[in-house]
Amino acid sequence: MEAEDVSRAEDRAEYPGSKTEGQPDVAQPDFPHGRQSPGPTALWEMLERKFLEYQKLAHGSPAEHQQSLLNLLPLFLKAWENSVGIVCFPSLQRLAEDTSNHLAREIQKALVGKPAEQAREAAGQLLRWKGDVDQDGYLLLKSVFVLTGTNSETLGRVAESGLPALLLQCLYLFFVFPLEKDELFESDVQVQRMFVQMLLNICSEPQGLERLLSGNELQSLVIATTCLREHSCCFWKEPTFCVLRAISKAHNLGIIQYLQAMDCIKLSLQNLSKLADSLPAPEVSEAVNLILGFVKDSYPVSSALFLEFENGEGYPLLLKVLLRYDGLTQSEVDPHLEELLDLVVWLTTCGRSELKVFDSVTYPQLEGFKFHHEASGGSSSVSGGPAAAGTGP
Repeated sequence: MEAEDVSRAEDRAEYPGSKTEGQPDVAQPDFPHGRQSPGPTALWEMLERKFLEYQKLAHGSPAEHQQSLLNLLPLFLKAWENSVGIVCFPSLQRLAEDTSNHLAREIQKALVGKPAEQAREAAGQLLRWKGDVDQDGYLLLKSVFVLTGTNSETLGRVAESGLPALLLQCLYLFFVFPLEKDELFESDVQVQRMFVQMLLNICSEPQGLERLLSGNELQSLVIATTCLREHSCCFWKEPTFCVLRAISKAHNLGIIQYLQAMDCIKLSLQNLSKLADSLPAPEVSEAVNLILGFVKDSYPVSSALFLEFENGEGYPLLLKVLLRYDGLTQSEVDPHLEELLDLVVWLTTCGRSELKVFDSVTYPQLEGFKFHHEASGGSSSVSGGPAAAGTGP
């Protein structure tokens, strides 16, 4: 891996627990009985030889070619694990291309033609660890998870498969439709962590972000966080917000233009305005923080989302949410309220209109507070940052 790629990999958001420790083992590669497992170098050399043999089967039947690829993946994962995550494999990009294409096809087959709830169940079954029987989906998931964490070129090959939009579609289904079973196994948690980390890796590169915009999956996911609060899946709530925050913090112009074109901010504000009086204050604050986070993060690149917030129901919604806390007894600190207040403070530096104060105001003022009297009129103004110029950038 080049130094630049190492630096980018270190900068990527990391979902808690997404390392491979404690993850269920996939089928192990076959080694001669009684012999010690080869070292990392020997494993990579063995993988390269077998991969060249696999490429020669390209003219065989699709089923044989796919099975040959699946037979390679346990050896790839074994070599990766024994090398402490350092990949020494010349054919890495080709492996990434074929593996991500295969996973994309399997997800498409699981989703196509099914009602949403059945599609959610099928996607979950595909990626779930099932022990020694039919673990192809899990094997593909774990392999692509590893591949997206290597370098930019490899991640680009994964992005070209169409997998980013499919993963976002799966995330929407997982979030919107709760699990029917009450019991969660450790393997379910590990699958979730790998799935989310894959999306975070994809969000760390421009080519990955661009592939999230091919359909309406991102719009559906953003709006779902603001209108399905009571019925969404608790198990997938935190991961969903984590992925959306990573997309927000990418400061990508294409993302901003997409959100504007799809009316994501406008529709989200409308949904939250309807729910603000019926949901618990912390839940409303959390959802508002997510939407306002997109507004704040996009502002250095474009003021478009900020203007949508100002011209829409943004400020009335903020007032409504803050008033929900009036009279509530807080037994502990509400982190969502603290974040919301930080965002309100940020808004005071970016508003289009100055805050006007008048000499006739009789409300208590801080000691030492003085008005700046302008020669031209009877009012003074207090403003911060770009607001003093009358408009945002």
